[in-house]
Amino acid sequence: MHARTPVVIALALLSLAIAGSAAEPAAPQAKTASLQPRVLTLAGTWIDGAATIASGSLSVGGQAIPLDRIIALEFPANPPPSSVDRAVALQNGDVLTGSVQSLQSSKLQFLSDSLGAITIAIADVRSLSFRPQRLSDLGRGSFQGVHLVNGDRIAGRIEWINDELIGIDTGKRIQKVPIRSALLWSAAASAKAPGRQCVRLANGDRLSGTVQALDAEKLQLQGTIGGDAAIPAARVSALWSEGAVLVPLSTLPPAESKQVPQFDESFPPTSDRDRSGSFLTCGDHRYERGLGCHARCEMTWDLAGAYATLVGELGLDDRAGERGLATITITADGAVVFESGPIAHGQAPLPLSVSLAGAKRLQLVVDFGPDGSSLGDAVDFGWAVLVKSRADAPH
Repeated sequence: MHARTPVVIALALLSLAIAGSAAEPAAPQAKTASLQPRVLTLAGTWIDGAATIASGSLSVGGQAIPLDRIIALEFPANPPPSSVDRAVALQNGDVLTGSVQSLQSSKLQFLSDSLGAITIAIADVRSLSFRPQRLSDLGRGSFQGVHLVNGDRIAGRIEWINDELIGIDTGKRIQKVPIRSALLWSAAASAKAPGRQCVRLANGDRLSGTVQALDAEKLQLQGTIGGDAAIPAARVSALWSEGAVLVPLSTLPPAESKQVPQFDESFPPTSDRDRSGSFLTCGDHRYERGLGCHARCEMTWDLAGAYATLVGELGLDDRAGERGLATITITADGAVVFESGPIAHGQAPLPLSVSLAGAKRLQLVVDFGPDGSSLGDAVDFGWAVLVKSRADAPH
């Protein structure tokens, strides 16, 4: 009997190992569940589940949401890249990856990865990139002209492009720049509104227009650029509405903005990006729209009673650093409508939905946490939107 004991023990251990290995596949199931589409509602809560759009309404998790009230519909399984090889950024914020074919008579011929061959008026173009660029940098910056690979810049308006050269009107002459030497050309910004819905794709494209339908196979979009398009659902990264009912807070200039630094540092608020120019991120959320604020910061907006609700979520940016600790207070006409208490780095973002009915002024205050330090106190106000009291209200 004693001689068989090691064999029995070995068999028992083998059985435990087999049982343990059989139980391991349960872990990926939890990960898959977390990659379900999710929508941010007017109540400031997230609903997970399969998402479909038909007849002007989004259905997800057993709820129906009007298309013009989609604050954010995220598809975590389809994240966009951090950079793209070549792209055109438009004045309305859209981005198309692909390659320039030519530019003549103010018409850009562009081969889009998503839409195929299209023609774009050069007046609608914010920038053209000829080399890899961070996705978050496209369509931003104030310089008008071409940026060269060696770091030099040539100011001027783009006149033409062929297979090898770019013609830049410097005001004195047309300077020919080899495409191989060009990094980026950018124009001055002009205010052009996107379509009613905006869609970010997994290849980095951002398309706007009116969403006609969405199912498990494809998204149908009547695009501002390129007309009707059928996009595979597996390429959709995020979808949101703005303009008709929802106004991103980042697009509304504050009446007052003040920062009170703890020392000599200066961290002014940023719109839709953090101070490094990257997208705002908190936890597993990446925000296409939002505000980046650093303690201590005060921002005030004049609302003129046009908005019913403020919706979004608040948390410390992922890049804030482990010592980050801040508090957020929101007031409407001087009355406190939201107090966060201390928020630490790594903490899940706090949902927010507060009434603004009839409010004339809105104030956001980001303050130091209980530690009294500003180190790492970088707060994201993600997907921050104002909901109009009525759809035809001005903003």
